[in-house]
Amino acid sequence: MNETAAAPPTKESTRLPIKLIAWTVIAISLIWLLYASIGQLNDRFNIDTATPAIAGVVLLALTWGLWLGWSVVRLGSWLVSIVIFSLPVALLTLFYIDFGGDGQVVFRPRFWNWKSENYLTVNEHSATGVDLKTATEYDFNQFLGPDRNLKVNNGIELATDWEKNPPELLWKIDVGDAWSGFAVVNGYAVTQEQRGANECVTCYNVLTGELAWIYQMTRRHEDALALGKVGPRATPTIHQGRVYTTGGNGILDCIDGTDGSLIWSVDVPGLVGIDLIPRTNSLGIDYAAENSSLMWGRSCSPLIYKDTVIVSAGGPLGAEDGDDDPTCTLIAFDLATGEEVWRGGSRRISYGSPNLATIAGKTQIVVMAEQHAVGHDPDTGEELWAFERPGSSSAEANCSQVNHIGGNQFLLTKGYRLGGELISVQQDSAGKWAATSLAKSSRLLNTKMTNPVVTGGFAWALSDGFLSCVAFEGEQPLRRTWRERTKYGHGQLLAVGDKLLIHGEDGVLALANLDSQKFDQIAKTKTVEGFCWNTIALYGDLVLVRSEREAACYRLPIIGDPISATIVAATPPSDFDSQALPASEQPSDGSTQ
Repeated sequence: MNETAAAPPTKESTRLPIKLIAWTVIAISLIWLLYASIGQLNDRFNIDTATPAIAGVVLLALTWGLWLGWSVVRLGSWLVSIVIFSLPVALLTLFYIDFGGDGQVVFRPRFWNWKSENYLTVNEHSATGVDLKTATEYDFNQFLGPDRNLKVNNGIELATDWEKNPPELLWKIDVGDAWSGFAVVNGYAVTQEQRGANECVTCYNVLTGELAWIYQMTRRHEDALALGKVGPRATPTIHQGRVYTTGGNGILDCIDGTDGSLIWSVDVPGLVGIDLIPRTNSLGIDYAAENSSLMWGRSCSPLIYKDTVIVSAGGPLGAEDGDDDPTCTLIAFDLATGEEVWRGGSRRISYGSPNLATIAGKTQIVVMAEQHAVGHDPDTGEELWAFERPGSSSAEANCSQVNHIGGNQFLLTKGYRLGGELISVQQDSAGKWAATSLAKSSRLLNTKMTNPVVTGGFAWALSDGFLSCVAFEGEQPLRRTWRERTKYGHGQLLAVGDKLLIHGEDGVLALANLDSQKFDQIAKTKTVEGFCWNTIALYGDLVLVRSEREAACYRLPIIGDPISATIVAATPPSDFDSQALPASEQPSDGSTQ
């Protein structure tokens, strides 16, 4: 049987294709043009600043496909085709794409650790004598600060000359993957980490960075797309010597602040019918995902009210409205025992945390649910009012807080082109509460993973990567006074007196005046590596920042004597031993691919 041999490629077919080369040049030029003009595109067409990264990946993939097709059809050389096909496959086998919130594209190694393993120690004997019961005037004991509003007003006055008197690095350590911030009480800083297979709560000496105690359980959150990244994302709440934490999969733990031992634990998703589905990623690491719309993990930082701790709950996918639907918005538990006290609302949840606000003499819990801002009675859980804010917790999610701006008004902010909205909440003569819109703009206050600083009739925010100031009082509410295209991305803000601390997504700490009329940056310095989506904490003159890779503490220059010189925090006892994690629990790069 005779077979016809494939005709060798002709000289014409092997000539480099002019049109394909031209397309490649055009594609690269388009990617560059998108990045260069994103400010104008965002301002004119309200385009998300992550668009260039997405468009760039699509254009590169299309260009690669065209070259592959040309090699097969015109060149007729399977060897060349295999090489063209194998190069990106090999690249994506060895590395995975890690997307930053502001469009950064970083390649991370899959099969070897891309960060130091110095943090991989656990204690055999928990430290004793850690005192989280004693309160100080400088405590930063919960998410977004003492009043849960991104403001520190305890008399600290930050100095501005960082050239002559720069921030002093006290310590920098490697930490496990997580998006939690620090809570700091009486010289100890507590955060959450993912260390390999273990989800951990860690307590550090704020002056030295030494590990005081660690609580850990074998559990791990990931999302299948690896876009929400690995690990816990809520910030611990410290109250009367106990630490309350929400894990990446929603487990609520109450931990003894003295030694890191568990007092009680509640499976919050299980209480509302949500199952945790076990899975294994491509690296053989076990993790779990819940069967709810909450794709990116639980980020609700526990709220303390009287004798209860309150967290968001939600419900399973596919549940129907009715008496048998276990979905609820909030659940309150007894601080001492973990027993359920009440359930409130029937809405699916998003990624914000509950907060307290007083309206017309009535204290309420305000929180952003999946598609509504809501207010609840903190004693019974009853939903008092709801205001629609479109969103999906598996896509264009509501992540920012409900900001009480005084009186009966709230400022709502959100990314994904929904923007800011000013609402009023009032009670009628029959005692019923209702919320109405006063003003809104899809072009302002697009806070994707951040929250605004609100004070004096203005809001400062990282809006789609632009640092901006928006007025919400006067004849024209929700009016932008200035905007600056910075490299802060979706970083974090903290107001300290009349100054603004900014920790950019790329790990740059900046100081600016809290100026409502112009961008007035004073100084900046590099802090840590990694994506810095974690909130800032300030304890006296010590600022604590972190990413999924590193944590650091800097002493900031202030007007007056250094406050940290008076801080006394006990070091771990002499019998505090440590040991390496077993090989089966060594951390990966966090990829699920």
